[in-house]
Amino acid sequence: MNNKVSTIKIVQQITQNIKVIVKQISEQDENILVGIKDMVVVTASYRSVIGKVISSLLDSPELLFKSLLDGLTSPHHKQQRFARHFKSEKWKEAPFCHYRKHFENTYQQAVISIEALPALTSFDKQQALLFIRIFFEFIAPYNHICFHPELLHLTQKEKGKNLLRGLANFLQDLTLWHGYFNITSCPRNKYIIGENIAYTPGNIIYQNELMELISYTPQTQDNKGIPILLITSWINKYYIIDLKQQNSLVDWLAKLGFHVYTLSWNKPDKSFKD
Repeated sequence: MNNKVSTIKIVQQITQNIKVIVKQISEQDENILVGIKDMVVVTASYRSVIGKVISSLLDSPELLFKSLLDGLTSPHHKQQRFARHFKSEKWKEAPFCHYRKHFENTYQQAVISIEALPALTSFDKQQALLFIRIFFEFIAPYNHICFHPELLHLTQKEKGKNLLRGLANFLQDLTLWHGYFNITSCPRNKYIIGENIAYTPGNIIYQNELMELISYTPQTQDNKGIPILLITSWINKYYIIDLKQQNSLVDWLAKLGFHVYTLSWNKPDKSFKD
């Protein structure tokens, strides 16, 4: 009975998130398709180098066919790049061991082929190799249920409920991040202000549309005369240097007697485009 109730709750969550997404699309909310647009832009940025690679391979058909054959017939070349994804002993069992072998061999041969192309510059090769890594991550057997032994076993054990949870989490992330394809990596209630994020008490002494200036007073009688201004990159928030007591640079400096300042960047929107 509890299992049935849990499944109903997951389906209700999926339905609710789909309604939110459909509403965003119907209202022409620009954010909902930003993730897809970004992927298109990233792919298009590789268009030139992909064209060069294809042209070079067509000029060297023997290299192309050799790479394809070697990928299928060569001894297994284990790739350290993907090793952590194949830790399970189940990847040593058939047919999954064959999926892994052909995947890693084909990747190895693709890298060798690109590095051997004489028509490509060093920069073009670096771009092509980066694209190859991204492409092979996309097609990797551990990213697809029909080739993943652990995921298949779990799906059979839970009768597909794990896939429903995954879909519910994905849709929840879409609504949470307003259309961006971001993956929430931890529970939203994991961080508590003053405990494991923004640990050190401070005061906002100035703010504008770009940032807030936070002041932290020294925590000792012997105050240092030189104030310290800490500026993190815009992509990070200031609390990267003030998470909790054990790793708070701000708290450490304040306890040494320094007057510390830092900037909290505002989240950019359309108004920041210039």
